[in-house]
Amino acid sequence: MKMDYFNDIQFRVAAHQIFLYDSPAPFIPGYNSLEFIRSGHILLERNRVPVELKAGTLFWMNKNGTYRFRVFKEHLPCEHFYVDFIGARTDRIISCLDEICPEGHISSYDPDLGAEIFDNLVKSYRSDPVANHIPMAVDVERLTAHIVRSIDPPVQLKGISHEILLAAEDIRKDPFKGFDLAHYTAKAGISSGHFRRLFHASYQMSPSDYRHDQQMIRIEELLRNTDLRVKEIVFTCRFDSLSYFSHVFKKYSGMSPRDYRKKYKKKGN
Repeated sequence: MKMDYFNDIQFRVAAHQIFLYDSPAPFIPGYNSLEFIRSGHILLERNRVPVELKAGTLFWMNKNGTYRFRVFKEHLPCEHFYVDFIGARTDRIISCLDEICPEGHISSYDPDLGAEIFDNLVKSYRSDPVANHIPMAVDVERLTAHIVRSIDPPVQLKGISHEILLAAEDIRKDPFKGFDLAHYTAKAGISSGHFRRLFHASYQMSPSDYRHDQQMIRIEELLRNTDLRVKEIVFTCRFDSLSYFSHVFKKYSGMSPRDYRKKYKKKGN
C-alpha cells in the first residue's frame, strides 16, 4: 500500500537504451521526464531549437514541450537513460528546473552519481514498479537534487578543488605512504571515478600515476644527492624487494638504479 505522500507521481517507464535513431517528426510527449546521456552524443531539438547533448549531460522534458531527437551523421551509439512520469509532483519538478535552467539541460557535476541513480530507477522499474513505487519516488527526488546541484555547484566545486590540491600535496609530502582515495572522495562528497577525472584534469594523470611519478622523482633525488646504498633506498622507499625496485625504476628511467647514480650523482656527495 502506497503512502498518500507519494501518490502525486505515477511512473510510465524507466529505461536504459542505446540511441541509434532519429525521431521521424517533432513530438509532444504528454508526460514529464528526466534523462541522462551516459556516453556518446546526440542532437536534441527542444521547442525547435537544436542543442548537442554530450556524455554526462542531464536534461528534462516538459509534457507540453515540442521535441525531436537527431543523431549525428556518423550514427555513433549513444547510451541514454530516462524516466517518464506524470502527476503534480512531476509538474513541480519540471517547472522548477525550467525556471532555474531555461536551457533544459546541464552537465552533471558527478556523472557516476547520476548514472547510479538512473541505474537504481531502471532496476526498480524492471523488477516491480508497483512494489518499488516509493523507492523510485525517492530516487526521483535524489535525481532532482543532483540536477539542481549541477546547475549551481560553485561552492561544491571549490571544495572539490581544495580536496584535489590537498590530495596532490599529501602525495608529494610522502609518495611512499599508502594513499587512501576514499578519504578524499568522502570529504569532497563525490564518487571515486569523478574525483579521478577531476584530478586528471588538474595534473594530466590519475592519482595513482601521480603517486608513482612522485615516487620515481624522490628516488632519483636519493640516487643523485645521497650516499645511501641502493638496498637502503629500497628499504627507505618501502619496496618489497631489490629486484622489483630495480624493475620499476628501469621501466621509468630507462636505466638501472646503479647506472642512473653513476651517470647523474652530483660530485662531492
